Amino acid sequence: MMAKFGTKAFFFGLLTVLVTSIGCKYLNIAGPGGFSRHVPPTSIKAGETTRLVWEFKGKGRITELCCHFRAAGDSTFRALPMTKVGRQGELDVYECFLPAFGNAAVSVEYYFDSKCDGSYSKDEVIAVPVSSPNQIPSNK
Repeated sequence: MMAKFGTKAFFFGLLTVLVTSIGCKYLNIAGPGGFSRHVPPTSIKAGETTRLVWEFKGKGRITELCCHFRAAGDSTFRALPMTKVGRQGELDVYECFLPAFGNAAVSVEYYFDSKCDGSYSKDEVIAVPVSSPNQIPSNK
């Protein structure tokens, strides 16, 4: 198969399958010539703050970055500014801490939006279940 279509076509196909399978929650095009990456937690523990990390690689400069969050079922999202905490290799690393949610919250929904050299980008909404403090999260 590689001989017929060539190495570039094979790797492009592999990259397409990889990006499709991991979805926009993990890899997004962000502004001109860049991409962002975020790996959601498997669960959010009730009563504890949750650290979220967002990474960016690109030629542009991030001028605004926020995490918008809410307990599932709430009507409005609250904005939480992200803070640049450093670099990891070629990636700029940003973080924020979601406030503690009570046991009544079933899940938390959030998304990131950013401006990179004036170009606005909004990621899709991510839902993460809230587990009780004594509950062990499942790996489903």
